[in-house]
Amino acid sequence: MSFHEIFLAFAQIDFPVFIAAGICGLLIGFEREARDKGAGIRTHTLVSLGACLFTIISMKAAQVSGGDPTRVAAQIVSGIGFLGGGAIFQEKDRVRGLTTAATIWIAAAIGMACGFGQIPIAITVTVFSIIIIFALRTLSKKLRRPRMTWVMTLHFEDEMTSSDMNDLEKNIEVVLQKNRFKLLELTEKSDQLLELVIRGQGKLMELAQQVKAVIGEDVKIEVKEF
Repeated sequence: MSFHEIFLAFAQIDFPVFIAAGICGLLIGFEREARDKGAGIRTHTLVSLGACLFTIISMKAAQVSGGDPTRVAAQIVSGIGFLGGGAIFQEKDRVRGLTTAATIWIAAAIGMACGFGQIPIAITVTVFSIIIIFALRTLSKKLRRPRMTWVMTLHFEDEMTSSDMNDLEKNIEVVLQKNRFKLLELTEKSDQLLELVIRGQGKLMELAQQVKAVIGEDVKIEVKEF
């Protein structure tokens, strides 16, 4: 290949499209990098550039073969799910990485938009994404009640049989789930004493009232911080 042919090949590359994809991906990943997440600036920039490149290749291949230019683009949507899924993991009773997976997904979508030449749309979505990531994080913290771990002790006036205790435990678990609490540990101290270690962000007073409604009035409920 001569120097002239190489020059013509480079001249056909739409550099502004790749620059836009790279900058948009960088901006999306900035907040993740600042919060020391696994997928940061480099990951989001590469995802956006890669999606942009795949989109352009699919379009050029379709021009040569007369095929559907959206076939490769459709594979990007499904393929990026595996990369985003790697950022999600469960830690005890919490799921982490969902926001990071979502930013990786949106970075790929922005890269595809750049590849299709829709740079204004890509820039608009990038701006909205940054606003959501930064501004709504503070609002989300204010709206979300902190997750706490509590010890709930149930004192029964009458002795409970093993059958009654099993039915009671099932009913209590249903009440806990409805009130956004998770049962971490359940211990039968005696036939008249049941101790539960629970964790959640619901309202304790409402939970205690509902538990009492299920069990009956002949029970004393004590709740203290774990």
